[in-house]
Amino acid sequence: MRAVLVRGEGRRFCAGGDVTAMATAPVIVSAASTKFLLAYADVGLTPDCGVSYLLPRAIGQQRALGLALTGRTLTAEDG
Repeated sequence: MRAVLVRGEGRRFCAGGDVTAMATAPVIVSAASTKFLLAYADVGLTPDCGVSYLLPRAIGQQRALGLALTGRTLTAEDG
């Protein structure tokens, strides 16, 4: 029997997300005070979970690209 041990240390390790849980989550409704952030740029990762496909269709290509590349926070006032 063989095994692979993956050990993460420091601020730049990502083990992935629970895709099954994300797919079955209910539709999210947020308050006006909610802030949205794509933190991928801050941690050196590329957007996943369909963000690069779905977000541009929801908020426009230029706005989505700006959020993905800069790590800027989107607020209700920016709407």
